[in-house]
Amino acid sequence: YLLATTFLYFKRCSTLKTMVFNQQNFFVALYIANEMEEDEDDYKYEIFPWALGENWSEEFAVFFQWRDSMLIDLDFNVIAEKSKCDEVFYMYFM
Repeated sequence: YLLATTFLYFKRCSTLKTMVFNQQNFFVALYIANEMEEDEDDYKYEIFPWALGENWSEEFAVFFQWRDSMLIDLDFNVIAEKSKCDEVFYMYFM
């Protein structure tokens, strides 16, 4: 459901409608989805090497700026209803 939630965030972001859907925005949305949906915090930190590369610890703060920008663009509406995730899941992943 994390991928479905990530997709829903892309649909909700007003600035992303005109921006390129890129790797940076994908990982930021995936991180937010992980923060909201998962109970295990350790797994969300596995996103950083994929999103920021080998020297991810040096760019850690920038990632959180990107996250904050996306949260503002989402108007902090980060709750994804299960029914919406199911729709996305069945539409794209089945």
